[in-house]
Amino acid sequence: MTDLNLLVPEVNEAEAMGPEAARFQELLLQASKELQQAQTSRPESTQIQPQPGFCIKTNSSEGKVFINICHSPSIPPPADMTEDELLQMLEEDQAGFRIPMSLGEPHAELDASQCPQRPQGAGPLGPFFPRIPESRTQNSPLTEPRNLDPLI
Repeated sequence: MTDLNLLVPEVNEAEAMGPEAARFQELLLQASKELQQAQTSRPESTQIQPQPGFCIKTNSSEGKVFINICHSPSIPPPADMTEDELLQMLEEDQAGFRIPMSLGEPHAELDASQCPQRPQGAGPLGPFFPRIPESRTQNSPLTEPRNLDPLI
């Protein structure tokens, strides 16, 4: 809730300005209400514990990168479509298909040979996850998942 007492100095200044004071006060109160509404309309986040899926291993200029693909039934599914429909959509309008997911923060750690790596957690939705390994368009060179941190 907005404390209107905090606006008193601004309102007093507006009153001293003359005929523009009412408009200034109106705009100030409107901005205050919009700010309050924006703060209360933020989407809530939910912490989930991901379930292991598979890991994509790649390299960057900073060293190895492991992308842990996890899953959780808490993440809603995308629209159901065949692989041919997906390929057609990606050729025509790549922005038309979204896979709801959650990303964890990348962090540094050592791999089995004590070399630096940067694991990154990513969690696709529950019902979509079983389709990934059987799909030729969604599959990549895979390894076992590593360090599954909670995702937000």
